[in-house]
Amino acid sequence: MKKFNSNFKGYKKLKGRNFTDNRGLFREIFKAKNTKKKFIFWCISKSKKNVVRGLHMQTKIKQELFVSVLKGKIFDVIVDLRPRSRSFGKYKINILSEKNANSLYVPKGFAHGFCALEKENIVLYGSVDDIWLDTKNDKFIMVDYKSQANEKSVSQDTYFKDAYKSSYQTQLDFYAYLLKAQNIKEVSDDAYLYVVNARGLEQEFDNKLLFEPTLIHTKIKTDYLEDEIQNMINTMNSTKIPDSNKSCNNCAYARQRSKTDTL
Repeated sequence: MKKFNSNFKGYKKLKGRNFTDNRGLFREIFKAKNTKKKFIFWCISKSKKNVVRGLHMQTKIKQELFVSVLKGKIFDVIVDLRPRSRSFGKYKINILSEKNANSLYVPKGFAHGFCALEKENIVLYGSVDDIWLDTKNDKFIMVDYKSQANEKSVSQDTYFKDAYKSSYQTQLDFYAYLLKAQNIKEVSDDAYLYVVNARGLEQEFDNKLLFEPTLIHTKIKTDYLEDEIQNMINTMNSTKIPDSNKSCNNCAYARQRSKTDTL
């Protein structure tokens, strides 16, 4: 794997190699020494042809990003939005594909997006999103960014009483569970949701949509997850349709759709 720097400070392009034979191919995607970063979370997106994702970036809780294409081809764009950067406002375009085996390391402060170019496009992301590092205690703190539009203000006392939002607690618990299993660093029992609530259109300011930010605190619980994960595995391996859950929006939709179809 070869590493190429650019005039964008911190940004790197990584050139991989596909080893092919009659079985298929083998490709080395990531080496820690090329970025000297620990990417904690890995995600995959699947996009149809001409789907556009982005440009997007995090402003409050910034993240680094590793991008590679497992299948298909994308027209990838990054924009340097770091105010003090010499390349501020400039952009860079790359074609990433399964065939050329190129990957990108994108530092904090960049907007990123892409357009899918083939019939099926699978993109691999690595990031350190959803984590704060408590430098005083050298612990990871789980955190996530949530946006909503609600007439009521966000409240610490009532936020998790919503059945749908209670799933955010499970999300934080699961992130902590994964980190603890890797033994990279101690994980704090404290966790946070940074919630921004849309206040509506302000006609006096060119119809800008403004948000009120609120930091919601919670405590991590992971002792129940082993049983829950096993239940999910059992469900996926079973031929029986599982019972619906009252707090599940998909189940509620299915029940209503069933009633409608019988009319």
